[in-house]
Amino acid sequence: MNSKNVLLIENSMVDAILIKDALQQNGKPCNINLFEDGPEAITYIENILQKNKNEIPDLIRSWLNTMELTFFPKLEI
Repeated sequence: MNSKNVLLIENSMVDAILIKDALQQNGKPCNINLFEDGPEAITYIENILQKNKNEIPDLIRSWLNTMELTFFPKLEI
């Protein structure tokens, strides 16, 4: 059985543990790569795309606050 690659971008270790536990409880193997900030995760993704396309994440889960400066412009109302 092929394991799924999960990229988890989460700056709260408590939330990261809960998410990892939930992903592992489904009984299917998954490789979880945890990053605490967006720029670090982007570097990881860029390296994968350049070198090892077999490790492209099947799922990317991010909390928006960790990515606000990288992917999404700050919205001011």
